[in-house]
Amino acid sequence: MRLRLAPPLLALAVALSPLAVAAQWRSSVLPVLGSAPETGGQFGVAVFRTRQPQDTLGTRPSSLIGNAIFTTKGQQRAFVEYDRWTSGNEQRLQILAIASQFPLPYYGLGDDTPDVAMDFEPRTLELNITRSRKSGLASWRYAALRLVDTKVNRFGPPDTVSFADVRDYRLTLATVGWVQDSRDNLFAATRGGVFDVSLTGGAEWRPGENGPKEALARFRVDWRRYRALANGGVLAGQVMLSDAIGEFPIDQVMLVGHNTLNRGYTMGRFRDHGMLASQIEWRGPTNLWKNRVGVAAFGGLALLKGSGRTDNPLASIGGGLRYRLDPRTRSTIRVDYAMGLFGQKGLYVAFNEAF
Repeated sequence: MRLRLAPPLLALAVALSPLAVAAQWRSSVLPVLGSAPETGGQFGVAVFRTRQPQDTLGTRPSSLIGNAIFTTKGQQRAFVEYDRWTSGNEQRLQILAIASQFPLPYYGLGDDTPDVAMDFEPRTLELNITRSRKSGLASWRYAALRLVDTKVNRFGPPDTVSFADVRDYRLTLATVGWVQDSRDNLFAATRGGVFDVSLTGGAEWRPGENGPKEALARFRVDWRRYRALANGGVLAGQVMLSDAIGEFPIDQVMLVGHNTLNRGYTMGRFRDHGMLASQIEWRGPTNLWKNRVGVAAFGGLALLKGSGRTDNPLASIGGGLRYRLDPRTRSTIRVDYAMGLFGQKGLYVAFNEAF
């Protein structure tokens, strides 16, 4: 299996070209800069485009998000996410494509894992397509991984982590679900909520083996609620439960530390097949600097299926700034800083609210 980044990057360039999209789309561009020991310097660009329909049916805005990152050590990662709503929100189409060759530190499963990792550098490819109509949804997902560099962390391999946990694979999954969505806004809701229940099933193939190697299943519940406050702020909350049957590949399990959930932990430092997570966030009104800037404060808890390092959930707290890009769609640029347990911390820059 040979994975290349050129087609996704070409698709990104075409999709974001001014000639490819009608004039009613609005665009925002951000540079991506960073640094890490395993990648060296990181640089790239992120683009966010929205289109607000001009109708009286309350049709939600469609969006297109693109991101391309390169490193001084020759690694790269790109993704394109397209979200389209039809008139009156009757139907929704979501497409997500990711291609990367990026380091993957692995500490093991659960929260009782050593503080040193094994380092891998896989080439990965993912494609997710989701179609929703009314309250029902169906989706298809393909993922593939091939290791191109396998090395032990400079501190030495922990006894509880095995190279056998990381493997080449191809994965196909199908999902059916039920969604009840009463939010007043897609990007920055002030009232209403979302209740999402889904069941996923599929199989994993491994190179050189005939037929599927592993049957997989996952159950997930995601509940979110939003309430407007008297001062113009918003109180938002989320509870998410996910559990799996079968041994999913280690990069396909639940990860603590994503920029939308459990902020404050290095993504992948703690991971497992099952997780119960919650977060609450206060979002102040965007009444600073020409009514464009606001502040936020948040906290979260996560409990992994294989917990054991502590009797308490993995807790985190943080805060950040919001800059309103488009008052019509309420789209924003979000900058958050959060801290977790065991010296974990993170800085996040992204488009739109975390949840």
